[in-house]
Amino acid sequence: MTYDFMSIVMYPTLNSRREFVHDCWLIAKATENDELKLAISRDPYFYLTRDDLLALLKTEDNSMITHILETNCKLNIREDISYKLISIKGAQVDKNQMTPVRLIDFISVMVLNKREDNNDMDSKIIFNHQTILDFLKFHERFTEPEEIMKVLILSRRFRLSLQYIEISNTPFNIEFFTNSIESNSYEISFYLLKRYEDQIYADFNRSIMAHVNSYQLNNQFLKSKLHMSKMMLSIFTFNAAKIFLEIIE
Repeated sequence: MTYDFMSIVMYPTLNSRREFVHDCWLIAKATENDELKLAISRDPYFYLTRDDLLALLKTEDNSMITHILETNCKLNIREDISYKLISIKGAQVDKNQMTPVRLIDFISVMVLNKREDNNDMDSKIIFNHQTILDFLKFHERFTEPEEIMKVLILSRRFRLSLQYIEISNTPFNIEFFTNSIESNSYEISFYLLKRYEDQIYADFNRSIMAHVNSYQLNNQFLKSKLHMSKMMLSIFTFNAAKIFLEIIE
């Protein structure tokens, strides 16, 4: 049965309508009422948060996840990581801080919520590598391999990044290397440099400037950065070398 669930309610303001619709979603999800969830998701003021995505993932509600991805439901931007994801997926944010939900939003939630309690290393692992890979396979038609790789690199998931690049046969993109350096994912950087050295050196300007930027952003992982500098010394440009020397003085 299909119906306009929200047509029977009057709202004093549009913001109140959004919050009301979202509260209705929380009730529908808590009771796992599939008919109600579908009806609410069709409301033009329906939106989700990253916490809502996590709830869908924890309950393995794949049919609803598929519906959300098919219908371009809105995601309310509340965290810094969401703005980084917007850059990766090339999306836009509207005046209400909303952007369409994409598969990489779900992947980001999974890799950042590996355990039931992220503050307790002994808590149960709920999203291991195989779970994430199985999820990607199930939703394969929504997958953009380059975007997925960038999310895994941003999250500094070394083994998972290697697994995915092998399984998906994702073509190398220089942004994989530059992103790994700028996000201090040096395990991934060294692996990519070893495997795709010719392609990285062919785009040496972007490679070197990303490395220089990593020094400017923060002073973490200095040993890895200096080792990377040594490995890339042969392609340093004059300007990059000048900036680099100024930083380490």
